Amino acid sequence: MGEIQGQEEGNISANVQKFKEEKNAKKAILAQGYTPNKRRLEITSITAFVIGWLISLFVTYRTMIEIPSIVMRSMIIIVSVFGGIISADFMSGLVHWAADTYGAVCKLR
Repeated sequence: MGEIQGQEEGNISANVQKFKEEKNAKKAILAQGYTPNKRRLEITSITAFVIGWLISLFVTYRTMIEIPSIVMRSMIIIVSVFGGIISADFMSGLVHWAADTYGAVCKLR
């Protein structure tokens, strides 16, 4: 009984080691394709998003304080939220379609 249990533990250890090796090999392949240009693109995109979001927040606040009715403010917020969701979904779909149609992964290298 103890011998069988030892063999099972050995098999589990070997499987875990094999899994770790495969995972490390996949990480190495991914790291090869991750160039400094891609990193710069990510940082630029995140920075542009934060700046745009802050500007949008400021403009929204300035517009909302000029509207005296709380009902009108609420309606504008609700319409804006749904409009933003629909616009974001459309734009992300358009970008993904363009990337799938005209883009290639190797163009950013």
